[in-house]
Amino acid sequence: MLHLDTSNSGFMHLCTSLVMLMTPGLAFFYGGLVGRRGEQAHGGEL
Repeated sequence: MLHLDTSNSGFMHLCTSLVMLMTPGLAFFYGGLVGRRGEQAHGGEL
């Protein structure tokens, strides 16, 4: 039977939860819902 280490599984849970929190944040950021501060980054063509 496979032996699961507590620290390894806890680290994997932590990393998975951070990625799940980061993904919608990146989607909102690239979607332009954060604000118009970075308007010069894409040249203001939108």
